[in-house]
Amino acid sequence: MKYFLFLILLSGFAFGAPAPQVSHSALLEKAIRLRHPEISRLEISHVRLRKPVGKSPRVTWMSNNRFGWVQFEMEWEEEGSLLRSSGTATVEAYGDVAVAAVPIDSQETLSKDNVRFEERKLSALMAGGYYLDLSTLQGYVARTSLRPGKVISPSNVQRPYLIQRGQVVELIHRSGPLQVTARVEALQRGRLNDWIRVKNTNSQKVIRARVFENGIVRMK
Repeated sequence: MKYFLFLILLSGFAFGAPAPQVSHSALLEKAIRLRHPEISRLEISHVRLRKPVGKSPRVTWMSNNRFGWVQFEMEWEEEGSLLRSSGTATVEAYGDVAVAAVPIDSQETLSKDNVRFEERKLSALMAGGYYLDLSTLQGYVARTSLRPGKVISPSNVQRPYLIQRGQVVELIHRSGPLQVTARVEALQRGRLNDWIRVKNTNSQKVIRARVFENGIVRMK
């Protein structure tokens, strides 16, 4: 009997134990991370499938929503046939989002000196939005004052005004190979790509031009 048990153990080492089956949650997590590498942490629960899944399944489809109740589809091969099963799961995702590192005043430029990143539950921020990269905030200023720890969202930042009302700016007009420039007065303040009214101080003619950069507008 001891010799028989020894042979069983020996065969296990010789041929190797069967590889453990990857959990459905792990497969879902891999699929979500491939689509959304910005997610730092995932919590997946209540995974339910309409029918049992065979060996070596893979996620082939997932609903667009990343959080909350998520639908998905898995497929696998069995005896030469391709089989599928749909399912649902509850997914909570976390990511490092931009927050105010220090008190930020209205119209203050956002930078590495006043912005840090903290892990937050992304589903709670879907309505207002968030930023995951400092480069996406480059050139923005705070629309209102922000207290430390406040999540920075599209609603509380804006592009700075490059042109102020009453400012004399350069107007550039191109027509084919020709370029004409003139000095005009801005009748409105404007941010990058805003269309504002400007006035030729000699002819008093008012036209609309697009803010191109600081102190420069273009007609096209």
